[in-house]
Amino acid sequence: MLVVLFSWIVILFVVLSFGDMFASLINNLCQKKEQYNFVDLYLLGTCFIAGILSVTYLWLPSNHYILCTFIAVAIVYWIINKDRFLSVRNRLSGFITSLSKRNLILIGISVFALLIYM
Repeated sequence: MLVVLFSWIVILFVVLSFGDMFASLINNLCQKKEQYNFVDLYLLGTCFIAGILSVTYLWLPSNHYILCTFIAVAIVYWIINKDRFLSVRNRLSGFITSLSKRNLILIGISVFALLIYM
């Protein structure tokens, strides 16, 4: 159960990191300053990673080496962009604190039920 929770956290970190990379790349190319919420970053990251995996699958197998590469790239990205990381972290903590206790309990029960199921 803990391994599943840890893998969810790692995947969420990687997908949100690549979503933020893609969003900042688009903002730099289009010379815009748009803010994206976490659902948008998650979907952008999923599409961006799927695109990268589609291309790299031609030469490399999609295994734990690719995952480690994605994790390393995400960590290096956040080390380089510390101020952006702090901004995303503050937005996430603000979102979590804005949830009511009822919503937090419902989310916790849902996550716990999924963990037990898996």
